[in-house]
Amino acid sequence: MTEIERNGKEFFFAFENFDREISKKLVSQRVNADQLMEILVHELRTTPLTPAELQHLNSCYRHLSAFPFDNIYPNYLTHPIRVAASFARTLDAVTIDDITLALCHNIRETGFAETIDTEGRFLTASVRNCIETLTIDRAQERDKAYLGEFYDRIAAVSESLMLFKALDKLDNMLSYVQDDLESYHFGVVTEFVCPRVDESYPEVARYLRDLTHYVQTDSAKARFRVINE
Repeated sequence: MTEIERNGKEFFFAFENFDREISKKLVSQRVNADQLMEILVHELRTTPLTPAELQHLNSCYRHLSAFPFDNIYPNYLTHPIRVAASFARTLDAVTIDDITLALCHNIRETGFAETIDTEGRFLTASVRNCIETLTIDRAQERDKAYLGEFYDRIAAVSESLMLFKALDKLDNMLSYVQDDLESYHFGVVTEFVCPRVDESYPEVARYLRDLTHYVQTDSAKARFRVINE
């Protein structure tokens, strides 16, 4: 096993026990995103993606990494890279659109005007449409009627897009053990995400549902909590 392969086991999600996965997530947040991207591309070489597609992905990443994300979101790109790895590992057959979607899925929420150029240069119309579907209206995000419609729209696009959203939530959930969050954040996952991914990907739904309960327990919080005074 090469060092890059070992690092993939240390930094990327693999449905291991909750403590192990939380530890990997917290460690990955302190790892340089360039290193994680190198590991991701190495893993993708075993998929049907062509060398030209991997080069396209690298170019997209370099374009993104030039944005001043860290001024607002420290080590921002580690999250989409991890989600891209999870998505690729879970899908039966991965495409370049799947990975560029994962890498760029929340660029519209950053507020950077430069992301418009990213979409035009690196994303297909299909991926741009998926990002449009995935981008939530923050003004309505606590309205249960809106949330139901929002997640129904995602599920209606494809089973794989709903899977992607579940993996996106899962990656965030792993770090929630360190935060005092309102019950709303957990309810979104158990009430809206898990039921819509359960039929096609029951293992993912079960893991995510159980993880959501686990990170709220006192024992998990005591194990991973970082107190900021």
